[in-house]
Parts: sequence; C-alpha cells; structure tokens
Amino acid sequence: MEMTLEEFDSSACFVAPFQDNTNTQCPDTKKQQRGKRYLEQTSETAIGEDMKKQCCSSQCLEKFTFSFVANARRSFWEMVTMKQNEKIDEHRDQVSEEKCVIDGHLVCTQSWRIIHGVSRSRYIERKSSLTNSKDGRSGNTYGHKRTSDAQNFIRSLATKQGERQPDRDKVMLPTCLTQRNAYEEYQSTHEEPFCFRHFQRVWKENFPNLKTSERNSFTECKECAMLRQLKLNRLTKEQLLLVEKQKKAHLLVARISREKYYKHCKKAQENNKNYLSIIIDNMDQSKTSLPRFHTYHKGDANLTRIHHHVTGVLNHGQKKSFAFTWTDKFHPDTNITINCLLHVLEDASENKALPPVLYLQADNSAKDNKNFILLGFLANLVQRKIFRKIKLSFLMVGHTHEDVDQMFSRISVHLTGKAIPTLPVLQGLMRDAYHPTPMVQHLDGLWNYRELGMASAATLQGHSGPHVFRFKEEEGAVQMGYKQWPYKSAPYKVLDVTPLAAAFNRDPDQVLILNDKGNRSLDSMETDLRKWREGGKLSEPDVEWWKAHINGERDMAAPSAPLASSFHHFADPGTQDEMGYPELDVLRAHINTLSNESNVRVAKRRK
Repeated sequence: MEMTLEEFDSSACFVAPFQDNTNTQCPDTKKQQRGKRYLEQTSETAIGEDMKKQCCSSQCLEKFTFSFVANARRSFWEMVTMKQNEKIDEHRDQVSEEKCVIDGHLVCTQSWRIIHGVSRSRYIERKSSLTNSKDGRSGNTYGHKRTSDAQNFIRSLATKQGERQPDRDKVMLPTCLTQRNAYEEYQSTHEEPFCFRHFQRVWKENFPNLKTSERNSFTECKECAMLRQLKLNRLTKEQLLLVEKQKKAHLLVARISREKYYKHCKKAQENNKNYLSIIIDNMDQSKTSLPRFHTYHKGDANLTRIHHHVTGVLNHGQKKSFAFTWTDKFHPDTNITINCLLHVLEDASENKALPPVLYLQADNSAKDNKNFILLGFLANLVQRKIFRKIKLSFLMVGHTHEDVDQMFSRISVHLTGKAIPTLPVLQGLMRDAYHPTPMVQHLDGLWNYRELGMASAATLQGHSGPHVFRFKEEEGAVQMGYKQWPYKSAPYKVLDVTPLAAAFNRDPDQVLILNDKGNRSLDSMETDLRKWREGGKLSEPDVEWWKAHINGERDMAAPSAPLASSFHHFADPGTQDEMGYPELDVLRAHINTLSNESNVRVAKRRK
C-alpha cells in the first residue's frame, strides 16, 4: 500500500534509508532523562516545603498556587545552566527597590527566588556580578565591596604566606596550604563570603601568579611535607582536627617571622636616617655558569664551564639593589657574606657614618651566615660603635624566599635563551633584568675575617636554634640577646659576647690561598678554550678575554671592600632643623588647642 504525501508529512516514526536507526524511537515512546538536581527541585515535597517559607512580612508567596509554582520551577530547571543564569540576570534587570512583578502581582525578589528554586548563594552571586558602584563625578566604576574584601584577603595571604620563586615569576603558598584551606579561612573571617567557585574566579582573575602546589621545586619545609602527607591518610575526625590545629600554628609562626621582616623594611623606608634594613642571599648558580648558550651540540657537553656565583643584596631604605659575582677561587663561606655586606655599608654611609640601627635578614645557612664568625663580626660593629643596635633575623627553614629572590627570578627569566660567552655580557644582562638597576660588581679579593674568628679563644654553641639575634652595648659590654621566634611576648635571653667581639678588633689579612676546586676549574677551562673556539661558540675576542680572566682569577688581588675599622661612629640624627614653613606653626598651634579645657558658666544678660 502506497503512502500519501499528507501521511508522509505527518509520520513521526519514519526513518530515512541508509541511516542508523538502532536508537530511534517515537517521541511518545521515549522517556526523557532528567538530572538529580532537576528531580530534587521539582519534586512535590521540595515545592511544598519552599511554599511554607516566609519570604517577607507581606507573605508574597501566598498569592500563588501550587500548580503555578510547579510549572514555573519545571520551566526554569529544564534550561541548561547558562540559560538559567541569563534568566536570573534578566529578572535582576527588571528589579526596582527589590520588588518585581510575577503573574501581575508586585512581590519581593525573595519570592521570585523561592518560586524558581534558586539557592540564596547563587542568587546573591548573580546579583553581585551585576552590581557595580559608580562614581557620578568621573564615571568610573568600582567592583562590589565583597569582591574587594576577597581581593584584599588573597593579597594579604600572598604577602604573609607566599614565597617568591627565584627561577620564575611565581609566588608559591606553602605545600600544606590549599586553595580550599584559604577559602575556609576567608569564609570564617567574613560576614557575607562568596561561594568557593566565585572565590576561585576572583583568585584566578586578579592573582594569576599566586599558586598552590603539592610539591615545591626547591627545599620543602619538613613540617609542611609531614602535614600534607598526614592528610592523605585515613584519619579520624579528632586526628584531622589536631593536624589542622598544628598546621595553623606552624603557618602562624612563619607568618609572624615574615611580618616582622616587613616591619623592619617599612621602618627603614620611612626613616632611613635612623634605620638601615638589608637582606642578603645567594642565587642558584645553574644559570650563571659561563660560557652559557641556548643550544649545545654533542661536542660541547663535556667542556668546562666556570661557576660564577651571584650574591644579591637589597637596601630597602635607600631602594638600592646589588649583585656581586665571584668564582670558586674563594671558598663559599662567611667571608663572602661579610665582604659583600661591607660594600653595601660603604654605599649606604654618609662620610663613613651609618644609621644607628641595622636590620639584617639572612638565609638560614650555617656555612654562610648562621655561625659564630658572623655573629662575632656583628658584635664587633656594635663594640666599635658603628651601630648602636644590630638585629639579625632568619626566616623559618623552607619559608625563606623573599624579595631578594624576586630579583633572582627576574635575572633568571631575563637570561633564558640568551648567549652569554663572557662575564661582562652576564653583568650587562643582570643590570637590564631588574629595577632598581642592580650595582653589579665582581669580587677579585676578600678580607679574611674568618681567620680572625677561628683564631679567637671564644666561640658559641647552640646558636643554630634561635632565629632572632640582637646586639647592643650596655655598660661597656656587648650583649647578644636571642630568642627562637620574633614573638612580642617572648623575652630575649642575654649573653655577654664581648670576648668574641674583641677577636675582630684588629684588621684582617686578605685571602691569599686559591681554593683547590677553583684552581682545577681554571686549569680545565684554559685547556678547553681551543675546543670552545673550534666549536664556533667563542669568538677570538672572547677567547682573549677568557685568557685574561683566568690569569686574573689566579692572582689574588687586593680587596675592594672597605675595612670595618674605616667606618666612623654611627650618625645620631638628633633634632633635625625644621624648615620655615608657616603651615607648621599653624598646625603646632592647632595641636596645642586640642589640649585646652573649656569652662562654661552662667552670666547675667546685659541690659
């Protein structure tokens, strides 16, 4: 029997030839699949409970029947999420004074939300995304206050807990601190917090360089690693609470240490006549082994490269940066730290006089900084009255990356992909990599302060634990105060270190012995120069420079750093001369009036 045209058009079950019809069904026989959220929101139980809620004092929900609410809710939840959000935004555009019209009734916006089954957090999130504060005078728009609060929280978290990476432009949070942990703290400290998803969006859009990671590419804090590993185990609720409590205590100590460092920086920036704040650290040498090229062929793999170490220093009060290069001809010890420090002190001084207070931040390395030689040298600076007080601080191990590492990061990024055949090229690139422009200098000679310390009859023991040291002179004796962490409530334990400070009273000799490691690398480099040239990596002028450089490194030149004895007593700012501004007199008179007392009395009216 043939099918007519009308029957063909009205057929709903016709399947064209050569098509896969294994899953084809008529619409009236196919059961439409619904999601879990749809079933929950459109169930009679959920609608009945929602209609019992009190939206406002006017009881707007009583104006609508159950069937009307059910149809409106099914229509809303049949949409995809993007269409639902568009529906909410369209509704918000029609809102006036938190009132809207539904089916001819003027009702509150809460009733619209309840009728459509929209959660309160989602409704507020969509409302906040459309709400901006507008300055009528200039036409500028500003984000919602809650967005600003979230940004301030994340910014504070990055400042107090984040660590700048020396090899890339990233700020890493401790490995035991996740984005969810940060949100929980934000949620507990704010009255109207965003949902987690919106919090993540604010984080991603405004702080793309702030990262959380399960593993740190550099030295990881032992406690952070243990806390992270514990949370992977199946712990009881009580054990999880204990781990969380220990994590908060651990991060609190790291944050307090970092905040104290920032306080010292700020004091030096606001009053550089009284305070001098310095941080010193060493850069990873993998990027500064010379010669260095972007690509190598097989014949270059085993050729010698000379390690050119970089020691970075920042002077916060005067906003100056320094980068000192040196090779393995010197032993990597405290002499490097002291000689670099003397260079910076000379630059910061005025006629060899320095501010009375020095804040020194150093890396937690016993070989370079945290040893009795550096402690004795700083005590001697106080004994010579070059400073009235010196405070030496160390951050928690595994949480030591700071602003000097940001300078190293910029240098490392700038060196990537560059051909660096000689040291002058490296120094030029380092100057271009960071602002303020670093003062780059190569150390050809060192004063041997380590020899003075080793010859001393006095030494220190047990100084590896404390993270704060303070040096002051009291009644002719140099007192070293120390404590584990920079708590305000923790008192200093005091120790007389005058005998150790006296060991540095005489001027040191210069370092004259060439380090064996450096001597071997210089010999190997001298042998491989011909291969570098034949491989096309070094030009003839580069080879000549290297020959002169190798000879210069073998000669132990006179140190360019000043001796500690060359500095004068610290400069006492005292009472500075006030400039003759008339506004100062007016302000001074105004301040005096604030302390005046008024006397009110009853008097006879004049006739």
